[in-house]
Amino acid sequence: MLGIAPWVKLFTSCFGATDDPLVWQGHSTLIQEISEQLPNGLKPDALLCSVGGAGLIAGLMVGCEVVPTWDQIPIIGVEPSGAACFYHSVLANRSSPPVNTSEQGDSSPLPPSLPAGARIVQEHVGDPFVGLLRGRTQKGEEHKSNEKNYGKVNIVHVGSITSRATSLGASSPAPAAVAMAMERKGPVKVVKISDERAMSASLGFADDHFVVTELACSATLVPAYTPSLLSSILSSTSRHPKAVSVNVHSHTGTNGTANGKGDATPKSKPVVVFIVCGGSKGSVEDLKQFRTLLGEWNDQDDEIWVDGERL
Repeated sequence: MLGIAPWVKLFTSCFGATDDPLVWQGHSTLIQEISEQLPNGLKPDALLCSVGGAGLIAGLMVGCEVVPTWDQIPIIGVEPSGAACFYHSVLANRSSPPVNTSEQGDSSPLPPSLPAGARIVQEHVGDPFVGLLRGRTQKGEEHKSNEKNYGKVNIVHVGSITSRATSLGASSPAPAAVAMAMERKGPVKVVKISDERAMSASLGFADDHFVVTELACSATLVPAYTPSLLSSILSSTSRHPKAVSVNVHSHTGTNGTANGKGDATPKSKPVVVFIVCGGSKGSVEDLKQFRTLLGEWNDQDDEIWVDGERL
């Protein structure tokens, strides 16, 4: 190993796990694979993934820009409430008038929805897709940039990580990922859920598919095991403008279909892709602990937030 080490150093580099174009490009290949695996040019009604520092969701946005007509597919990022920096950052850029930031030196209070100890900082970014998409140049003739979305974005830095899903524990998201979310044609929905919801989804997935997932992964699955949330997400898509009735597996393993009618015809039900990724920390012992912790949990009192509104 001592003889190999100098050679290794010549061909290695260090870069951020979420805030680097190389990471986004790697994640973006998921979209190409999905488009090739879906039959007859079928296009998803929504793509869902968990979010920490926003590297994965940035890659999904980049990938959707490459596959024709996929740039309008809704992308949904799911985060635990105790580690929701991307959720709060996206909302901080949607507010009107814009929220006050620490760089402005304004002593006005921050939005009450922010967690205790959080602060907002303005970051300067250019067109986030420049260099990632063929033919995309900064303020070039081939693509007219929307100036209101470029230049500055508000980034929320959370004061502490209180979620058990520590793999998603980023104090702030990649600024370019937030800029992508504000700039892309298709909507980016942000969802904030409790750790308990993720625990319940993890148990449901284990019962239904015999796969153990850690909370950072099972957060993605919460809409699959929460019919009201999945219905809310799908009701905003162009193909399903009205509320969609869904019947999904509960954590007891009850069978159901995507549209609640037992119709297996591909065109008769929504197509939803869940990016069930990551998680080397999950174990059977964790699942046992989840069952114990959920013993006194009342899901009726549990809070789910979608784009700043409680479900």
